[in-house]
Amino acid sequence: PRSTLLPYTTLFRSRSEAGLKITTFDGSLVRSRAEAFHYEAFYIYDVPAVFEYPYEIENDLLRPDFTTLNVYTMKPVIWEHLGFWFHKDPHKREKYRYENLHRIDEYSKIGFLPESNLMLTFGADENKFDVQSIHRKIAMMALPPPSEETIDMLKRL
Repeated sequence: PRSTLLPYTTLFRSRSEAGLKITTFDGSLVRSRAEAFHYEAFYIYDVPAVFEYPYEIENDLLRPDFTTLNVYTMKPVIWEHLGFWFHKDPHKREKYRYENLHRIDEYSKIGFLPESNLMLTFGADENKFDVQSIHRKIAMMALPPPSEETIDMLKRL
């Protein structure tokens, strides 16, 4: 069975559902084209994904873009797309970076570390981003770990 987007709904939802304006291939709603690309890749690689699952960290409620499950370790992985990291306006860029570095610090308090179980993707100038890098990261999480034989072979190279 294919994975589908699992919307997390709660009476205490802090973000406006009015911002859900992008329709994915199966009719699910997300906030941006980048989130739609992530969702499609999760589907392609059959990775279960929950959209905006809330994490309470020291009285702060954070809702990362996606929480997925590493199907081999059976541990959660947070995905954040930092679409304005390279914004052209220096003031907006610095404010955005400051806010998101704070979020990354908050995630680390509950054991989510960048490029381990906190996956970060970035936007570029003119609202562009590398879709292939999203697929590579998701494929690495979705594929089985290398066998001992493969690891031994690589050590001999």
